[in-house]
Parts: sequence; C-alpha cells; structure tokens
Amino acid sequence: NVIGDVRGPEIRDRQQCPLVEAFVLETLRYISHTPLALHSTREATSIAGYHVEKNTSVLACFWNMHHGDSEWEDPFLFKPERFLQQDGSLKPASDPVRKSFLLFGTGRRSCPGEVFAKSRLYLFLSTLLQSFNVMEPEDHSLPEFDPREMDSGLIMQPKPFKIRFERRKQRF
Repeated sequence: NVIGDVRGPEIRDRQQCPLVEAFVLETLRYISHTPLALHSTREATSIAGYHVEKNTSVLACFWNMHHGDSEWEDPFLFKPERFLQQDGSLKPASDPVRKSFLLFGTGRRSCPGEVFAKSRLYLFLSTLLQSFNVMEPEDHSLPEFDPREMDSGLIMQPKPFKIRFERRKQRF
C-alpha cells in the first residue's frame, strides 16, 4: 500500500512501513541467530552486584535475553506487533520493549553494522514481499517453527524446509 507496484522499495519508504520493520525486529529477537557474545572487561567493574576483575571474560547470552518470560510476554510466539504502538507505528528506541532487544549489543560495544544490517533486511524483505507471494508448497506442509528446535552452534540455523514463491505481476 505504501510503495505500490510502479517502483521498488527504497530506504526512504522504511518509516512508512512499520509492520515490515516490526517483522524484521521480531524475527531477529525470535531466532536470536547469534545466541552468545564473548567480551572481556577492560577494567575492574561491578555487574549486578558482583565484582568483576579487569581482563575477565564475560559471556552474554542473547538467547536468554530474548526469550525470558520476565522481559517478553509469550517469548516463543512470533508476534511482530510487540514492536508496534497502538496506532500501528513502530515503538521508539526508548521504549522498554525496544531496549530489551540487544541482538546487536549496546553502548560502546554495540555492533557498528547494525544500521546497515537492518536497512538491508528491510530492503530484502520488502522487495521479496512486493515481488512474490510466499506460500506453503503444494506437496508439503510447513513445519512448526520453534527456535528451540534449530540447529545450534555459533550461529543458530533452522532445519531444512520447503517453501513456494509465486511471482507477482510487476510493472517496474
């Protein structure tokens, strides 16, 4: 509805497509592709009341951050609307829900590629949805998608599945 079918999606369309943005954020939260991050303290510090010496390895578990009941209602349900306000706009970065999403880290140690990654995901997804209907294959049913069943490792990966793409009529 925002872009139409006379041109492809552009970065400037992003703010007018909050559901696509919410879908991207919920996908990243739900799957937590990189479940762990390893850091080292540069100086002695305190974390949640515990003293931590300089040069101590600290393991951040993004999986638990993104699937904990205390931060996320129904954490194993895929709900892009959790990132939307009542009026359908994207919740601001200062919203507690958005602040609980830490896949790219936070502060000085946050990933420098976050802005680029999210913009590319938006362009990829919006172009895909504009160009194709995405459907269940005619000869298979889609499996239940539960991130707890993914192949774990340094990067979480879904088990193989089939999907059908049907090209939409395009004018551009």
